[in-house]
Amino acid sequence: DQAALHTFIQNYASKNKNFAIALKARFASVVEFSDNKEKYLQLLDAVIKQSRKKDRTLSFHGERKLMKVADELFQQAELALDQRHYVTVRLIAESVIEKFTPIIRKSYHPSNMVGLVKEAFQLLHKLLKAPVAPTVLEDLWEYAIKEVKKITYKINEITPHFYHLLI
Repeated sequence: DQAALHTFIQNYASKNKNFAIALKARFASVVEFSDNKEKYLQLLDAVIKQSRKKDRTLSFHGERKLMKVADELFQQAELALDQRHYVTVRLIAESVIEKFTPIIRKSYHPSNMVGLVKEAFQLLHKLLKAPVAPTVLEDLWEYAIKEVKKITYKINEITPHFYHLLI
């Protein structure tokens, strides 16, 4: 019965952090939230927090977990792109860029994090080629203008991706 299944899943998720993260990642796009971007940011924050060692660097297993969550979010973004839910695509890509760029130098393999950030920018480029509403393009423009000024993108050599997006 559905109530018993709900109770079981809640109990199991409270005891198994990996399951809880996987569950949140899998169903992030269908969860109602007052600020839809915030749900992706909170999910990534939770995974990053779990993935850190005491010295604040990412563990090998933590980095793999982050990559799995990012892969799930990218799959959801591709599905949203196919279904013409362009705002969802933008929010997922922006969340990955914002949360993964600051941890590039703290990761076990920095090239993995850079690859995920580049994949998020590729999503944004796909969005530019889609028949999106002008407001989505304006929001993306404003986002790029605001974010490109941040020092974390300069330090991690991500600013050229913003410039390419703006061009």
